Amino acid sequence: APYAHHTWPPLCEAVAQCRRVFGDSVLVYSNSAGSPDDQDSREACALEASLEIRVLRHHSKKPNGGDEAAAALGLDPTRLVMIGDRMLTDIVCGNSQGMLTILSDALTEEGDNRIAAWVRAHERNLLRNWLRSGYTAPPHPLFSSSL
Repeated sequence: APYAHHTWPPLCEAVAQCRRVFGDSVLVYSNSAGSPDDQDSREACALEASLEIRVLRHHSKKPNGGDEAAAALGLDPTRLVMIGDRMLTDIVCGNSQGMLTILSDALTEEGDNRIAAWVRAHERNLLRNWLRSGYTAPPHPLFSSSL
């Protein structure tokens, strides 16, 4: 959930499975924790301690800075997956670097920033209009449409 220092209970098993499969290549890329706004990385350290997942320390907020995530993992960005609930930050960031992107629903709006929730709602309206107009996601080598 936003600004929480624990995994949202319905996602615990999925997060644990990601950690088993991908190991240290699971990374939290937040526009708050680990960002220039996070004084002395306090928020990042607290998240790492509670989630046991590395938090990216980065200089640019999404949608910029996707190259920092790839560099931190030492991987080609086309081999990475960016999962997020914001089109104009998470998805644009991942797409701009060639990552496979997955747009998720917000886990909860409880404790969420009101402006972010408002923007997210407008992003979803844009997406619905694009889909009705026939737009589809571009192909990506990590994803097979036959799945």
